Amino acid sequence: MSENQEQQKCQKPISAFLCRYGFLVVILCLLGQGTVSLVNNLRSGYSGEKYTNMVVLLMLLFNHLAFSWATSGLWSKIMKRIAWAWLIIGCIYIFSR
Repeated sequence: MSENQEQQKCQKPISAFLCRYGFLVVILCLLGQGTVSLVNNLRSGYSGEKYTNMVVLLMLLFNHLAFSWATSGLWSKIMKRIAWAWLIIGCIYIFSR
């Protein structure tokens, strides 16, 4: 095995690990910040769009969990259906305004 192939073999699991866990951490941090922002907006009587960020973040979270974590079996089918349903609901909510 050449040295280049060995490097690619070693980098693949690291890249997958960063994509899987790194993106989950980013989504959860954004979800936490969005929750704080939503609470502040509700308290202050903000009259603009309050829930759009949370809808988009939940769409990202459900799709990431469904297609990166649940890979086979009943759990996968359930998560993918939830992700698709929330994607449709979210798009209807966002584009109907």
